[in-house]
Amino acid sequence: AFMRHLFHIELERPEETARGGIALSYRQLGVKEALDISSAGRGMLQMLLVFAYLYSHKGSVLMVDEPDAHLEVLRQKQVYVLLRDIAGENGSQVVIVTHSEVILDEALDLNLTLLLDGRADDLAKKHDIRNSLKHFGADHYVKARERGYVMYVEGGTDIDMLRALAERLAHPVARIWDERINSFYVQNNYPLQDVDAELERVEGGFGVTPQAHFNGLRNLLPGLQGLAILDNDGLNRQDRDEGALKIRYWRRYEAENYFITPELLRQYSLNQYPADDLWSQQTHEAIEAALAEVLKDAVFEGSDADYDAWRVLPADAARLVWEAKTERRKLSSVAEQFFRRLAEKLGGSMLLKKGELHRLIPLTDLPTGAVAEVRAKLDLIQQLFEQAHEHDEPGVEQAHGDAG
Repeated sequence: AFMRHLFHIELERPEETARGGIALSYRQLGVKEALDISSAGRGMLQMLLVFAYLYSHKGSVLMVDEPDAHLEVLRQKQVYVLLRDIAGENGSQVVIVTHSEVILDEALDLNLTLLLDGRADDLAKKHDIRNSLKHFGADHYVKARERGYVMYVEGGTDIDMLRALAERLAHPVARIWDERINSFYVQNNYPLQDVDAELERVEGGFGVTPQAHFNGLRNLLPGLQGLAILDNDGLNRQDRDEGALKIRYWRRYEAENYFITPELLRQYSLNQYPADDLWSQQTHEAIEAALAEVLKDAVFEGSDADYDAWRVLPADAARLVWEAKTERRKLSSVAEQFFRRLAEKLGGSMLLKKGELHRLIPLTDLPTGAVAEVRAKLDLIQQLFEQAHEHDEPGVEQAHGDAG
């Protein structure tokens, strides 16, 4: 019944083969012939083995490592509930070692223990922790406790850009980025609710401010440190420290404003098409036309005279005018409009979408002023990451949540 409920299959009765072995088949809806059990997926086979063990070894203790590893999200929740109920029915105990956010949240009320630095912490019995984590999710506590800090950004694209900027400037934080990052996404205001925005929303829990999230965790972890690097959004927001949480804003509208320029958009687009192609002249004209149309509308308020005057300025003067005109403009939207307009002119898909603009960074040469501000923020991130050494135990890579 459990296998039917979970995987929509019917197990056949085991049969002894002529060689003394055991054959086990199953039937699946829409498949005419019975299938050998070896044809089943890893997740189904693992759960069949665990269920069989629990029923054949009543009153036992079973430790299962990552039973969710081969299961989709819905199945993960169902498996936890079934294992809990079967163990209770048979007087057994199941200890689940998992990193699944679904199982961690499901087990939080009664059955969640955190193992970290050789210590067992029964989170289910700590009412203050349990109540806080119901709002944020158990994984947020686990990550914060493991690292000792949280870094707040608008969304996943900001993490990609900061990492690319660190690599472009050869900043030392780039070498430890992947192993140290512990981020939380705070953006809750998208001009368009597209698929990328929705994916970021479910990854990071949008709608919670850095202060609310950080203070909720710091009540549980007094030594927690926090750093927020957020968009200015053209509102002249000022940096500030709120206790152990440092809040820093980009001086310009957003991170994209430090590297997106007409020259960069043009160069990247030209690099995507063969220079000696039969249609190279047509491609070049389409790039120039798309760039002119978007810049006139989005940057120069539709003024042909202002746009034409800017185009003939010397390079240094043109850059100064560009920075002044775009300081309070969302250049990620300008870039996206350009790539969309170019795709319409040439046919095919967009070269880059909003979440992929960090791919432009390897081609850019940041001006001196931008380099100084970007380095200052990367220095803050490095200081935050270095605190991870105080929370790492040699030979232990990750904390484990045990649900039993």
